[in-house]
Amino acid sequence: MRKLVKLTLFAGLFAVTGCATQKALDKTQSGTRWNEKTQKGETLAGNPAYYGAVPFTFAFDVATAPLWVPFVLYFAYSMSQPPSPPPAAVPPSSAGHPSE
Repeated sequence: MRKLVKLTLFAGLFAVTGCATQKALDKTQSGTRWNEKTQKGETLAGNPAYYGAVPFTFAFDVATAPLWVPFVLYFAYSMSQPPSPPPAAVPPSSAGHPSE
């Protein structure tokens, strides 16, 4: 039972960093962006109403976690491994060469 709780917590931690939840939280923050038409920076006001979407986006991230968590784990594993050496060059054989 303890392993199941740890596994659930681990899966939940992966889901918390999901893109849907992060996007909703980003919309609550104020910031600036560059406007191409006016060629000036403009201030964007954050909208705290997006905090209401977090329970839904969290559920969405948990539901889609089986699709993206394997890729995250594979990426983390591949980054921790040393690069494999390039294959050895095979010298070309002279058999069947037209100049013979």
